Amino acid sequence: MTTFEGLKGIKSLRYLHIDGTLDWDQPIQDFKFLEGLVNLEVFSLRFVKITTDYPALLSILNLKNLKKIKIGRATLKSEEYAFLQTAFPNLEGTDWELCWDYQGWYEFLGKRAGRVKKGTPNTDKRCAEFVENYNMMKESAAELINKSC
Repeated sequence: MTTFEGLKGIKSLRYLHIDGTLDWDQPIQDFKFLEGLVNLEVFSLRFVKITTDYPALLSILNLKNLKKIKIGRATLKSEEYAFLQTAFPNLEGTDWELCWDYQGWYEFLGKRAGRVKKGTPNTDKRCAEFVENYNMMKESAAELINKSC
């Protein structure tokens, strides 16, 4: 299944987790179905493949009761994380580290966003460049959100 339109309008749905498996990513065509989930409080994604372009999660702006987002660091493109952090700056689960210290590397936030080995001469520069680019993504997301509201 790539469309989840069957969920649209389920007013009693408060928790939604969409998951693939370790060796298969669940395709998701779009997130328009979120518009009708007015009481959703927790939204979680893992092992998914989003088949629509940015901003794929624009419909999440309709979730006025949302309390928590649970999405791994490499599930979405960096722009989608920037969008979520801009739309919900104080929401539980949107405090992803931009340059995550992991096993001798700094991994950048986002699917295929890259990484840099700790201690190399350009480590600080590469992290600073990613943070600068990410902040520009957040500015673009803010403009998009303002146009949508």
